Amino acid sequence: MASSPTIQGAPVNQPENALEVEELTGDLMEVVWSKGKRYSLKEFKDELKFEIRSRKDLDDSPDVSKCVLALGEAGIGKTQAIRQAVEEVDGEYVMYHHGATMEEDNAGTPYQEGTNGDRVTKIAIPDHLACFYREPKGSTGVLVIEEIFSGSTTAHQNQARQFIDKRFGLTKMKPGWHLVGTTNPATADFHTVKAVDKALAKRMIWFPIEATSEEKLTYWAGRMDDLLYKFLVLWHLQKKDLDYVKATDSRTWMNLSDSIARRRDPASGTLQCSHQAMYRLVHNNVGKSVADSFQSYLAVGNDPDEYPISHADILRADKKEIEALVARVKRWTDKKRAALIGATKWSLCGYLHNGANHDKVTEHGAKNMAAFMKAIGEGGFADMVGSMLKQLGKSPLSRLILDNLEGSQLEDKMAGLLGTLEDKTK
Repeated sequence: MASSPTIQGAPVNQPENALEVEELTGDLMEVVWSKGKRYSLKEFKDELKFEIRSRKDLDDSPDVSKCVLALGEAGIGKTQAIRQAVEEVDGEYVMYHHGATMEEDNAGTPYQEGTNGDRVTKIAIPDHLACFYREPKGSTGVLVIEEIFSGSTTAHQNQARQFIDKRFGLTKMKPGWHLVGTTNPATADFHTVKAVDKALAKRMIWFPIEATSEEKLTYWAGRMDDLLYKFLVLWHLQKKDLDYVKATDSRTWMNLSDSIARRRDPASGTLQCSHQAMYRLVHNNVGKSVADSFQSYLAVGNDPDEYPISHADILRADKKEIEALVARVKRWTDKKRAALIGATKWSLCGYLHNGANHDKVTEHGAKNMAAFMKAIGEGGFADMVGSMLKQLGKSPLSRLILDNLEGSQLEDKMAGLLGTLEDKTK
């Protein structure tokens, strides 16, 4: 009997190969999404940096027509991850919303120009397609096409395909640009997403994304209503069996956050409605289990020792307020209440995960952060201080915080951790 064909010594299973070929003949977006091989936001960002960083030996090849496609549910932070990746490779970020455009918006405006006595009709390139009229300002350029499959007509997909082929009519794309698209999966939840023409689908490098609960909580810091955010972080850190972050989609959580914020006094943060009204709001939009837990969380009342501290409270506290906050933290360390300490740390780290927020922290805020770090570090939670400084990296803010740790038990350990044992007199 003839032996089975092999690849690098491994026998080929003919039925499985045939099944795989049959599977890929379907709608590619549905196939990719249904495989379940998802990337976290961090994994996607790391992969994207490989795709978009400048490579003179590979960029602008006439044999390559591709668009990196971030495929994931609404509101999980796809666009933020793309923007961060572009910043980290020192590139230029340009974005437009394909699904919200008319065909004419992407086709350009005709105009006439005199040439040797004749009137020649030409097309003015739209402003949002910078890649066709100039080179990128950074080391590389990224044109992000949001909702690339949500256009209302077939022409939208034809236009996207043309752009990916590095053409705008007769105009070639300028050197150094890369294309990245975003879309929601083609499920019943996202009915505006159109089925993808195979010629367009084959131009995509697919990255199906599912943000982890930790990534969502990090992204929501500073964006979500403080009361709701503290509840979700605390529940998550207490290692409960049910993952409330996944109880509903990210967009619903953020919309519910807005509704809760509108029921709180903007100055004091106190609720201006009954707990029962809040219960119904959460129950109707998320579910009974979450509503029951949220009601129990609210029932603790005004005892501050039972609630985490928000990043805003720490960064803005005056001298008297920070002393009270530090005293609260020390009570937590004495009682080993790791979840409350961790939730407070999470709020700070989540806010500072966005590097743009580093510049918003004043010297006073950095001093308050250092006071918090001292309290938890000297109370037996130095590992949390270390993770905070790793989050900050070697930014000016981390050095400012180290200056405020001077003389504490943490100074040498934290400075050594970041490799910033430099002469402070320079």
